[in-house]
Amino acid sequence: AGDSLGSGNSTANVRPTPDPATGSDPTPDPGVTSQPDPAMADSDSKPVATIDSDSDSFSAPVPAPDPDPNPVVPDPHRQARSYRDQGLKHLEQGDYEQAESAFSAAIDLAPEMLEIHRYRAQARAILEKRDEAIEDLQQEIKLAPEDATSHLLLGQVYASRGQLEEAAAAFSRAIDLNPKLGGAWAGRAFAHIGQKKFEQALSDAEQLLTLYPGHPVALNSQGAALWGLDRKTEALETLDRAIAKDALYHEAHFNRGWLHLELALQAERKSDRSKHYVLAIEDFTRVIEL
Repeated sequence: AGDSLGSGNSTANVRPTPDPATGSDPTPDPGVTSQPDPAMADSDSKPVATIDSDSDSFSAPVPAPDPDPNPVVPDPHRQARSYRDQGLKHLEQGDYEQAESAFSAAIDLAPEMLEIHRYRAQARAILEKRDEAIEDLQQEIKLAPEDATSHLLLGQVYASRGQLEEAAAAFSRAIDLNPKLGGAWAGRAFAHIGQKKFEQALSDAEQLLTLYPGHPVALNSQGAALWGLDRKTEALETLDRAIAKDALYHEAHFNRGWLHLELALQAERKSDRSKHYVLAIEDFTRVIEL
């Protein structure tokens, strides 16, 4: 083969050489294909022979396949939905870190998909990554500023951080967008109670009761607001109604326990004090059990 053939898969022009002894052309080696000079070949010439760099033998090249007229183009939205579904499954199973990871992968592929930011915010809020959850919800609001649920969820995260002013503002925006959104009325009542704005809290609770008559959450908010307004008898009756609706309602037992304790401290008669102390202990015991 020698240096004259070059190295690698180069193109070679090979012509039979006469035998010095006979002057005749030898029988071509089966591994060698005679062919025209590529420089002389026209556009219709077939592929020329190439040299196999490993064996120094010639082999016909494999023609390149024709391009696929209908190539498969990856669909980022389809992949994002797949990650979203995985994240929802992890969320349902309580595997919140894996849920966050799956939602993040979905957002990387399709950041314009609204609900994925919301799902990741929920996972992050549970993981107590509240700053990141707020960022997700703010991004969702940028994508859909008129979506009331996004503002509701943002208010809930703010409330969980004790940022009651920001929470009340987010709940108010949600109510403006959807006055029938019960969670926003409940959330704003909670924020107003925390801010000691009991009149506003009572108004919110009453509006919630018009949407959901007799709902224990609304009754609990109403009872807490009445208590804050020093209307203790009405507050106690309202909390009793809330617990009658849902005996497992932790917050209503908690509020009623503290109200009984306050009534015990204010009672003038020993029998009244003893009664309220006993009832307070029962409610606090129930809270511990729940």
